[in-house]
Amino acid sequence: MIQGRNYTFDAMRGAAAILVVLTHSTFLTGIALPSGFLAVDFFFILSGFVIAQSYQDRLLSGHFGKEFIKTRFVRLYPMVLFGASLGFLKEIFKTLSGDGNHIAAILVFYVSSATLIPIPINDTSLFPVNGPMWSLFFEALINIAFVSFIFKFKNHTLLIACLAGALILGLSSANMPSLNAGSHWSSFFGGAGRVIFGFCAGQLIWRVLRNRSSSKQGMLSLALMAVLIAALMINPSIVSQKIFDGIAIFAIFPAIVYIGASINPPKWAISTCKFLGEVSYPLYAIHFPLVVALGVVFKHLKLTPSLGSAVIIVCVTVAFAWLAQRFFDAPARKALTKLLNREKPFAGKAHSPHPAEPVIATPDAQITSLPHS
Repeated sequence: MIQGRNYTFDAMRGAAAILVVLTHSTFLTGIALPSGFLAVDFFFILSGFVIAQSYQDRLLSGHFGKEFIKTRFVRLYPMVLFGASLGFLKEIFKTLSGDGNHIAAILVFYVSSATLIPIPINDTSLFPVNGPMWSLFFEALINIAFVSFIFKFKNHTLLIACLAGALILGLSSANMPSLNAGSHWSSFFGGAGRVIFGFCAGQLIWRVLRNRSSSKQGMLSLALMAVLIAALMINPSIVSQKIFDGIAIFAIFPAIVYIGASINPPKWAISTCKFLGEVSYPLYAIHFPLVVALGVVFKHLKLTPSLGSAVIIVCVTVAFAWLAQRFFDAPARKALTKLLNREKPFAGKAHSPHPAEPVIATPDAQITSLPHS
């Protein structure tokens, strides 16, 4: 049975999160990544796989539902709050500069982002102070659905759910040039379709592979990461963006997770892969306000869009994500764990997509899938 931490997935989540940062930095770098938003779909698939691997059997044994909710809350919420707070500061700065919303509106948007409860206002972003939170919102919903009933699904029911998610995504994106749905209210149901398909596909992949022998090491791990990076950087010319999106979501990404599940990178690459996995979720959760702040700095320094600007953005955001993970996320999770488990030891510990582990997502240290567009 495949068990333990998968450093291939760690590296993939980190690389995908960095490409999400660059996708949102085009106005500063001049580098367009029209397929970068697809990282979210990869995070959703990975989240479904890792969550099934970590929790499926324990939920079927009974009496683990409450612990699952605690585990996921502890894993995801600190960086949700941190990202919302940075977004709040970003909006306050814009308002003080004469180019933002009223303070009262910002406060409402902040509470919305901090609680992952979107407020429907015309065709705005689901979470105006930190746009990428939309995928974490869907990650949270699918986690609730998982612990409520998805874990009980038979394989054929999961397959039907995958087909339903694909259909919802296709229908809701019929008038769109791509499958980049979910971040705004006009494409809300498309986001639902993306997470339903991705998460349930990841669950199915785990069930198919659950009895396979443990992971092997090899260069194929790095080759798979190269394929993922290429898929997220490509500017399709032979086919339309929407057709390529469908190929990536419904074929390329599931294949990458299927193959990568039983392969680990060479020993010399493990420390780097581990680092990428650790910073992936914080990077996804907080990068958007940081990119906006860097835009102000670049304007002040009169920096022009260039590859050098992209390097600076990646280095600064990754460094900030590492600091946030070490000095805020880890201590906050430890404190929340202690608070929520005063009477008994914390159960259900697992490496974390969703964004996403998106798992963000959905990324976790093996569960968050999510980073997003």
